[in-house]
Amino acid sequence: RYQGPEPSLDYHALDLGGRASAVLSIIQPDAPFLVDSVMVALGQIGATVRALFHPVVTISRGANGDRLDRRDGAPQRESIIVIVLDALGQDQVERLLADLSLALGDVRQAVNDHPAMLGLMRESIQKLQTDTHTLNPSDLDEILAFLEWLAADHFVFLGARVYEYRSEEHTSELQSPCNL
Repeated sequence: RYQGPEPSLDYHALDLGGRASAVLSIIQPDAPFLVDSVMVALGQIGATVRALFHPVVTISRGANGDRLDRRDGAPQRESIIVIVLDALGQDQVERLLADLSLALGDVRQAVNDHPAMLGLMRESIQKLQTDTHTLNPSDLDEILAFLEWLAADHFVFLGARVYEYRSEEHTSELQSPCNL
C-alpha cells in the first residue's frame, strides 16, 4: 500500500532459473528525472540491471493509501519503476535504499522548487529590463536573450541563489542572500 508523497522502495531477492536475481520497485508521484536518478544510484553500487519497466498511471488514493474508485478523490499521476537486477549483498541493498531515498528526495525538492526558481529568473530579467545600467546596450540585449532562453524550459534549475553586493571604495559586501 503506497501512502506518498515519500517513495515506496521495495527490494525482493528471487531465483530466476538458477540465477540469483532481485526486483526493485519504486512507487511515488510522477516527476521528471526519476529513472535517471535511480539508474545513477544503481550504477554507483555496481548493480547489473536486466530489465526496467516504468509505467506512469493515474490513481486516486485515500488518506490511508488505498486506491479509490476514480470518481472518488483527486487523481494523481504515479510513477511505478520496476527493475530486475542481479541479486545484491545485504550491505549493497542497504546502501542502495539509503542512496535512493536521498536521491529521490533531492529530485522532489528540485521539482517542487522549480516554480520559485523560474520566478526568480523572471524577476531578474524584469530587473535587468527596467533598471539603469552601465552595461553596453548590445551586451545587455545578449544577456537578456540568454536569460529568456534559459527561462523558456531550456535549462534545468536545481538551485538558485541571489547575491546582492554593496560596494564602498574598493570593497564589496554580500547582503541578504536568498537561497532556493
